[in-house]
Amino acid sequence: MAFTGVGRFPSWRGFLLGGFFQIVIFLLILPSAFAVQAHTQPEGLVAHLIAHVFFLFSMVVLFIRIRASHRGGGWHYIGISALIFALWNVDTTTAHIAGEYITDQPSANGLSSTAMIYYASCLLDHVFAVSGMFFFLLGVRALAQGTARGESLEYRNSG
Repeated sequence: MAFTGVGRFPSWRGFLLGGFFQIVIFLLILPSAFAVQAHTQPEGLVAHLIAHVFFLFSMVVLFIRIRASHRGGGWHYIGISALIFALWNVDTTTAHIAGEYITDQPSANGLSSTAMIYYASCLLDHVFAVSGMFFFLLGVRALAQGTARGESLEYRNSG
């Protein structure tokens, strides 16, 4: 079929067409989707922020370990993905904290500084998340193509 590319992986045309139809379906089905979810109880927000900090730490460690191993190919893309997910966690944590301090009182120039930080963080949230997922997909795809050619995923020291 015209939507298949090399091997078992879909072509970019099929990938983009499928993504377009998914976006259209979600726009028709979902009434609204917010970048940053609100947490009503203080315990829910605290646990959620702890999870963001743990995820941030995990992505930084993953990025450092991949860079230290000097691996290329798919691992390089997964390292970039880990770095972008770390930035996403910083952005999202900032948005959660700023969202807690937003008041209904506007400042002299219209928006309060916390409201502007919250707004900017919400705008960047999806940019980081989708970019991180895209690079992760590129990395896993490159690793899968390498194993299809018979390359091993195991790390072997030369010494």
